Amino acid sequence: MKRTVFFSIALLSMVLVGAGCSNSEKGGASSPAAVKKALENPTGSVDSPETAQGIADAFAEQMASQSMVGGSNQSIPCPDGGSMNVSAASEENVNFSYRNCCYEAQCCLNGNGWISYGGAGSAYELCAAFNVDINCYEDNGDLNLQYCLGDSGDMWFVVSYQGETFAVSGYYDSDYGGEWTIRDANGTWQCEASCSSGDCTGSCNNGAETLSW
Repeated sequence: MKRTVFFSIALLSMVLVGAGCSNSEKGGASSPAAVKKALENPTGSVDSPETAQGIADAFAEQMASQSMVGGSNQSIPCPDGGSMNVSAASEENVNFSYRNCCYEAQCCLNGNGWISYGGAGSAYELCAAFNVDINCYEDNGDLNLQYCLGDSGDMWFVVSYQGETFAVSGYYDSDYGGEWTIRDANGTWQCEASCSSGDCTGSCNNGAETLSW
């Protein structure tokens, strides 16, 4: 998955040319409101060390794939063929469309995404969702990324694990560790890890239990 992560960052970063964001035609959350709802109303529960570790690994992939993007109404050629079309419906809403967009000959994207910048009174500066099919060397599959950036600079990802959703913020890498927060259906968990071992401690609502792996 490492190659896919770096490839995703490189492709999404190609359009750091400024502008605004909106909805996409493929997968992901249907609107900024849907992403915000998923972050504020997680469906899953952290009920075992295996679940805590699984969420952490899923979060690591989400976080590493995230990259800020922007643009206006234009079609941008990709480095090794195909294109990325950018359509700005307004200063606040931009759609992205990847059409066999190849960063390398054997690394290509197909799919869509959007970014929506928060208006006055919003708890988030921006929300975004990208759903693309990746064909990159040995890594093939669907990247479904949904996140919002808070006005204090904290990034919250919608993380899916075993059919449930969780809101996760912070930093985690399976090779090095990190510190992160999980919001589940019952409360919050504060987590930290070093290398392959770690633990998550629940809030009072979660019984202040510590799950270790």
